[in-house]
Amino acid sequence: MQINLLFEGAVKEQFKQQASTNTDVLMKQPLGGKKEIEVERDGKAFTLTFSDEIKHLKAETDEEIAQMFAQQVEDPSDIFSYRPRDQWLIFSQYLNDNGIFDGKNAKDIEEIENLLVDITDGLDNLDIATPKGRDIKSGSKPITQQLTSAEAQLELASSTAALQLFGEKYVTGDAKEGFHQLIEQYTKRNEKRVLSYKSIEEKFYQGRAKIYETRHMDTSSLNAQQKNNLSITNKLGKINYTEAEISKMIEGYKEKFGMLQNKSDVDVLIAKLQDELSNFVTKGISKQDNDYEAANNFVKEKSAKTFERIADYWKKLLY
Repeated sequence: MQINLLFEGAVKEQFKQQASTNTDVLMKQPLGGKKEIEVERDGKAFTLTFSDEIKHLKAETDEEIAQMFAQQVEDPSDIFSYRPRDQWLIFSQYLNDNGIFDGKNAKDIEEIENLLVDITDGLDNLDIATPKGRDIKSGSKPITQQLTSAEAQLELASSTAALQLFGEKYVTGDAKEGFHQLIEQYTKRNEKRVLSYKSIEEKFYQGRAKIYETRHMDTSSLNAQQKNNLSITNKLGKINYTEAEISKMIEGYKEKFGMLQNKSDVDVLIAKLQDELSNFVTKGISKQDNDYEAANNFVKEKSAKTFERIADYWKKLLY
């Protein structure tokens, strides 16, 4: 698949083609052959020039955009690195190139593309704290804060399973195989990122917990709520998770998402996964610990919007 660095979605591509067709029609009419026309405004005559410089300027702009995207590529063998913050565009361009959108109107195409945006938006924003690249389009439920590592693991499993279902519903004929190959590449790229990922906040908790282990810190100036939060986050900061444990959780999530068949099942599964995620994140805190319940609630509150967003696009998929 050859990446078109100027592709901004099938809807925009359709509008561009329509505009190009309209321009061709205009150029065939008498005005089309003229470089200048006389117009009158407020009783005064003006000459308007249709310059070839406009076309030249557009070409230069397109080239600059292409160069900008090219500079972002870290791994030429990774097709999704061309669109680090808009991975949906890789899928959309593939569908567009293979005629999946042919015969569909702009509204239907936009609905399909928006679903792809929502599915991939979580991992597009994995490094939201250090924005990289051009964000063409955000999901219907914009992400405003950096994901935790547990949320990223959930996003990987959910988006991969959702893309599989998307392929079954919207991709037909010979294009199916290529689409599933893209999903494999998407999974490979993002799995590598997720397995080594920690949010800035998590790194801070981890570093602070080590400091508190080695020296006494005066907390007398903190109120009760601040002390509770400090105690919880210090305990979370001490917990370590092996790559094998993380991979097992991701596969477990993926298997459960893959079993979804009805829209009515989504909320039930989400509630179950919220418990699984919080139990995993707090695995190093004893159930007899005074902070155990508060730590679980802390994790659930942090991940609530991610679960809400995931539930939203699964319900759209299972309409």
